[in-house]
Amino acid sequence: MRRVVCGHAPDGRSIVISDGTPDDGQVRPERTYQDLWATEGTPSFSDNLTTPDRTLLPATVGGTRFRIATYPPKCVRLMHRTETIDYGIVLSGLLDLVMEDGTTVHLEPGDCIVQLGGTHEWRNVTTAPATLAFVAIGVNPGGMIIRDA
Repeated sequence: MRRVVCGHAPDGRSIVISDGTPDDGQVRPERTYQDLWATEGTPSFSDNLTTPDRTLLPATVGGTRFRIATYPPKCVRLMHRTETIDYGIVLSGLLDLVMEDGTTVHLEPGDCIVQLGGTHEWRNVTTAPATLAFVAIGVNPGGMIIRDA
């Protein structure tokens, strides 16, 4: 995977800050993932931000995280909840999104997900890996206001 990060020089001109391979990512039995970028709070473009700090999972309040996650065949990611609003898109493979009430949504490439901090589980019941791209935005615990765009 290649990551190109664009930013600003001290004189304000747009520049390429880095062009190359992001950190190795993490491999776990239930999925592998690659964090591509993260911020803490509301950044300033003049900060020439840094690469992800893995201690800030999934995202600090007001911060962001851009992640690619791959779920191996026959994988179940246990029920979990994060204090984030997550925007996701299925890049490849098939996944089931299981909600706390048992509702199961079958997802395929191109399907988009908006997760508003709900308890959920990911299941790949197929024999092929499934990959999703996510942008997580950290929210104040209990302070989420839900609006339909």
